[in-house]
Amino acid sequence: MYIIKNALRCIDRSKGRNVLIGIIALVIAISACLGLSIRQAAESAKSSALDNMNITATISYDRSSAMSGMMGGGGMGPGNLDQETQEEVMAIFRELANQGKCVILVSHSPEVAESCDERYVLTKISGKPKKKKQPEPPSDELPETLR
Repeated sequence: MYIIKNALRCIDRSKGRNVLIGIIALVIAISACLGLSIRQAAESAKSSALDNMNITATISYDRSSAMSGMMGGGGMGPGNLDQETQEEVMAIFRELANQGKCVILVSHSPEVAESCDERYVLTKISGKPKKKKQPEPPSDELPETLR
């Protein structure tokens, strides 16, 4: 009983300090409750938005636009392609040829010439261009016109 009486007397003596501590504790408790309720509301809004969301995607590749982009001005393709781009372009041409389409290439590249089904070498004899069907050259030696 003595302890309780002493505690009540201490509270009664320093009312201002105790009221201030009580207000601070109340503000902390209210702030914690508000923070938790805001967090819970955000979590429920996120989950309901994700449940109601439908995502649909379509990926397409327009080859004609890609080819017209490569065929800059006057129908001439780009020169001096790097190896990776050259392989990509040749894969597109090979796919078109496998679909039964006629693909005509004009190139100075021996690698491109080797990948074609048929090759024609244009040479100049007596001032006039002459079309000559070229048999497959050995892999270590190419005709001078392809070098």
